[in-house]
Order: sequence, then C-alpha cells, then structure tokens
Amino acid sequence: LMMGYTMAHESSHYLGLAHPSIYVVSMDLLWGWDDLEDTPECETQADCMDVLGCNLMFQDNSCGPQDQTELTVQQVQVLKNALLTR
Repeated sequence: LMMGYTMAHESSHYLGLAHPSIYVVSMDLLWGWDDLEDTPECETQADCMDVLGCNLMFQDNSCGPQDQTELTVQQVQVLKNALLTR
C-alpha cells in the first residue's frame, strides 16, 4: 500500500506537480508553495495537516496513505496537460 502511494506521489512530481508546502519542524519553517491558486495555504504545521493532510502531493499526512488521494482541480489539470498523458 505504501509503495503504491509513493509511486503515485513521485510519478506526479515527474508529471509536473510540486509539494503544496513543506513544513520543516526542526526549524519551525514553512516554505515551498506550488504555484496553483486552488491549493489551500497554511501557516503552521497543524494548519497544514488540517488543510493538506489528505492531498496526494503533501509530504506528510493525517489521513494515512490509503486515504491520501485528494487532488485539487488545478492539480488534476496539470496531470492531464503533462506531455506523457496525452
């Protein structure tokens, strides 16, 4: 199960998706927004887990890998527009 999630996540990077944000706990730092307007924004680790925890491209999850399957409309569009999916 974890291998399937990892392959979907990493393949989506290859097709053009980025992490919506990266929260570095050791530095209490949030950075790495993607450029998509419909990706929810967050300001703290807890906030990120609440709004992005089930998104396939978020690097951490609060849903568990079997439920971390959400994509925004614009994330789906990026995948559809990728050269390899045409």
